[in-house]
Amino acid sequence: MTGKTHVLAGAAAGLAFVHLAVPAAEREVTTALLLTVAASIGSIFPDIDEPKSKMGRKVPIVSSLLKSIFGHRGITHGILLYALCYAAGVHFLDVKYLDYLRAFMCGVCSHLLLDMLNSSGIPLFWPVSKKFSLARIPLGGTMERGLAVVLGIGILGIGTLCLRGAFI
Repeated sequence: MTGKTHVLAGAAAGLAFVHLAVPAAEREVTTALLLTVAASIGSIFPDIDEPKSKMGRKVPIVSSLLKSIFGHRGITHGILLYALCYAAGVHFLDVKYLDYLRAFMCGVCSHLLLDMLNSSGIPLFWPVSKKFSLARIPLGGTMERGLAVVLGIGILGIGTLCLRGAFI
C-alpha cells in the first residue's frame, strides 16, 4: 500500500482506539487528535526499513542501516519487534503516556494488516521467514484507491462518534 493509504488507515485506527478505549467523559478534542497522530505515525513506522518511504526519508541513516541488515519487510514487519517495544514501553513509560503507545501500536497493526493485503505479504512471525498474505491488492491500483475512499468515510464516521462525547 502507499503511504497515503497507510496514514488513512492509521487515522481510522487511532479514532477507533479513542472511541473504544477512552471513556466519553474523558475525551477531549486535543487528546483525540494527539492519539490519532500517534496512530498515524505508527501506521507508517514499519516502513522505516525502506529509505524511499515517508518514514525512511525522515531518518535516512537508520533506514539504510535497517534495510542493509534486515531488508525491506523484515524485522519491522513482524510482531516480535512490536511486542518487545510494547513491553518495554509499559515497563518504562509513565502511565499517562500509555494510551499514546497503544494508539501508536494500533497504527502499526493497521500497517501490518494492509501490507498483508498484497501478494508480497509480510513475515508476521519474523525471524521465521514465511510470509503471510490475505489478498492480492496491487500497489496504487483501483482497489487501493477504493480502500482509501472507504477509510476516509470511516474516519468521518468514527471521528463523529468518538468526538460526540467531547461536545456534549
